[in-house]
Amino acid sequence: MVVEKKGRILGFSVDGTISVLVDRRISLVESKEHECTFNEGEERGIIQIRKCECIAEVLSTGCVVLSGTIGGGEIVLRLLCDKDSLERLLSLSSVEVKSIRNYSEVTVLTPREEEVLRMAYELGFYDSPRKCGVRCLASKLQVSPSTISEIMRRTERKIIEWFLSQFYP
Repeated sequence: MVVEKKGRILGFSVDGTISVLVDRRISLVESKEHECTFNEGEERGIIQIRKCECIAEVLSTGCVVLSGTIGGGEIVLRLLCDKDSLERLLSLSSVEVKSIRNYSEVTVLTPREEEVLRMAYELGFYDSPRKCGVRCLASKLQVSPSTISEIMRRTERKIIEWFLSQFYP
């Protein structure tokens, strides 16, 4: 399913498995800092993929790799795609799609929460060091510092819950 707003794609992810024999299709390059080993039951070190036709094929679709793992003769990728990239990805015979999930905008925020969050960001509340604190925000929005603090906690909690549900289901 694709989520659209005003004619543009908001995005979604594809979790897919590319079945490939690691020793036949991926050339491993030894890292100067760490030993690379792929003995049975043991995977350690850093690998650098010099050339892998299957990954190059996936990347040619326009998808962005969020994360990946190699093991058991498979490369498992977590991808972020727009509608066109997804269609190109699905046309590849080397890809087995495990699941497709929508990434939607955070619509759980009230207009007031969004206003406070936007102002906090623009005024430097999240900068280090802070350019504007709770009292500064309260003054700009003509409310008490305790009200701003409550709105910020509620807003941040909603955003964190949304993030965790999207990226760590």
